[in-house]
Amino acid sequence: MLLAVFDRAALMLICLFFLTRTRLFRQLLQKDEHAPLEKAAVIAIFSLFALFSTWSGIHVDGSLLNVRVIAVMAGGILFGPWVGIVTGAIAGLHRFLIDIHGVTSVPCLITSIIAGCVAGAINRRVPKAQRWRVGIIGGMLCESLTMLLIVLWAKPMSLGLSIVSEIALPMILGASSIGLIVLLVQSVEGEKEAIAARQAKLALEIANKTLPLFRDVNSDSLRRICTI
Repeated sequence: MLLAVFDRAALMLICLFFLTRTRLFRQLLQKDEHAPLEKAAVIAIFSLFALFSTWSGIHVDGSLLNVRVIAVMAGGILFGPWVGIVTGAIAGLHRFLIDIHGVTSVPCLITSIIAGCVAGAINRRVPKAQRWRVGIIGGMLCESLTMLLIVLWAKPMSLGLSIVSEIALPMILGASSIGLIVLLVQSVEGEKEAIAARQAKLALEIANKTLPLFRDVNSDSLRRICTI
């Protein structure tokens, strides 16, 4: 089951990798503020990841082993509270509606929304360099809360304990994939600063080489400046 969780998380990671190669998505990542239409596009992307996670989940004693929380938290950590909360609400409502009378439907609805709120808080309060670490911890805590709610909600409690005993470990450990997703996408954000640094270095090198030639302007010095 743990391998199944990592398998689905890896698929999400691969899809995000190809998304980061597109110009439009890279532009979104390199912005500090996003227009409503851009936020809606990002919500749609991560909601689709979350919905696919639910559809591809593994049925275990009336529950569903999936990576929905990973998609919700990754979106919120990377793009802010609105993306996290709305994606969490969409993912949680979908999970509830496909199995309204299921043992785990209500706990999953609650923790999907909580995961979105936690991810938004991480985006606002945690420095970028630490978000991947805090994201892993936050994801594990949200999955742990899901397990607790399943035990409390299930009737009889022995059914909840049986479900949790099978899915708790893979889902909690699988939340570590949040860190990989955040690191992958943030590496694209860092490219903007790296490009700016290279351009500044190049400008300084040109200035250092050409300034002495401007002290004695003639056809030869101008030719050398143009060559540089």
